[in-house]
Amino acid sequence: IGSGTHIINMGVVNSYSFDCDSFILYQFLGLNSMFCTFDDYKFSVCLNDTFICSGSYFARQLPDNTSVCEQNCPSNSYGDKVSNKCVQCPDHSSSPEGTTNVSSCTCDNTYNRYDNSTHVTCITECPVDWYSESSECKQCPNGKTSSKGSSSKADCKCGAGFEDDGSGNGCVECPISKFNPISGDKCEDCPTNSESSTGATKCTCKSGLVSNDDGSGHLKCVTECPQDKYEDNAKCAPCPINMESPDGSDSILNCTCKSGFVTMVTTTTRKCLTECPQNTFSNASKVCEECPVNSTSSAGSTSSKECNCDANLYRNPLPNSDFTCVATCPKDTYGNSTQLTCHGCPANASSNGGSGDSSLCTCTNGTLRNDEQPGGNFKCVEECPADRFGNNTVCQDCPGNTTSPVGTTSVKNCTCKDTFVAYTFGNVTECRKVCPKNWYALSRTCTACPGGSGSAEGSTDITQCRCPPGAKFRIAKGEMFTCVKECPADTWPEAGRLCQS
Repeated sequence: IGSGTHIINMGVVNSYSFDCDSFILYQFLGLNSMFCTFDDYKFSVCLNDTFICSGSYFARQLPDNTSVCEQNCPSNSYGDKVSNKCVQCPDHSSSPEGTTNVSSCTCDNTYNRYDNSTHVTCITECPVDWYSESSECKQCPNGKTSSKGSSSKADCKCGAGFEDDGSGNGCVECPISKFNPISGDKCEDCPTNSESSTGATKCTCKSGLVSNDDGSGHLKCVTECPQDKYEDNAKCAPCPINMESPDGSDSILNCTCKSGFVTMVTTTTRKCLTECPQNTFSNASKVCEECPVNSTSSAGSTSSKECNCDANLYRNPLPNSDFTCVATCPKDTYGNSTQLTCHGCPANASSNGGSGDSSLCTCTNGTLRNDEQPGGNFKCVEECPADRFGNNTVCQDCPGNTTSPVGTTSVKNCTCKDTFVAYTFGNVTECRKVCPKNWYALSRTCTACPGGSGSAEGSTDITQCRCPPGAKFRIAKGEMFTCVKECPADTWPEAGRLCQS
């Protein structure tokens, strides 16, 4: 080609062959181009938009994004022989000019070199399962672990359930009946009455025993759980706060609230409180129950009686002492409109329900209604009690100051009480303390004085009936008599008062 010409065979690119010397720049338009310069001993090719240096030269990118080929990469970088490029050293590291391997990049003080086989970095702390030695992170021996930032091989420990194999470079499982709960320790013998399999991190109690943590941190196996604990999956668990239990408890249900507390049970928890919350009440077992639907209570309620139905609803008691809140009282009950409470009709009585007093209930089976008070409590009886009489379906009181025996069926059978006398005037009979003027008591019945005679109020005998002035003589007719001014014919006055035949 000529004297002084340096020829490099650049190969074949897109079916074109190229030679170049030190003075000619070849440039081909299109996707691929190449150029050569002899004076700087730099040879390059752009292949598919990738800048590639030849031989022992490395491509270095310039600030203007163009690239040059250099035999020595600058300081703080290294020449990568695979890509023929100058690669920047990892952060926090440096290297001299001409370095050709990342291993020549030295980490700054306080940083450790970490090579995880895919890339090299400089870090202040070695990661988990690595340790620092001579400013380089090294991996712990097989089976050993370390925490982040470990600074010595001694920080690499065998994991839980393992112990050192004696060489310092490996781990073996804990044998049967031994355990190691944490990394770094040796395997220990299982406590009394406990056992383990190989590689155990803990021991378990033998069959029939339960484990009890007494706060010492060591496993203790017992036949039953102590006071204030209960058995849960072969372990003694403490009762929840403010609860207690007897020795040998085998369920959390054996934990009950201490004295002075009430039990609050939800779908997921049981708690002991000083008082039941709002809208609940404490039952006989000291357990908080929710008030029935449509009723409320204040906090600290101790009975369902303290749950009050919402406005305009009736409290309807149920046989089990609970209640419901209803708009109207149901069949065979009646509503107390003052207290808004439904009351059951008495035995042998029924009702169609509704709102009203006890008059809604009617007696059945031929019984009589015997009211204790009008519109209030009553009983259905087969016969009326003393001092009352039956009137169709209802027992009624005998008139004032009268009495009657049990089973009286008519007011006519009501008689005056012992200290009273009967006074009948027209169709009305009264019971009085004494008979009125011109009447006298005969067999506890007021009888009119006969034949125009009269008597003072309270007279108790016919002899107290006196003839009026001017009619001083009496004509006897049995026990009765008539007052006359003079004795009639064929009679004569005896003792000046009685006309005798």
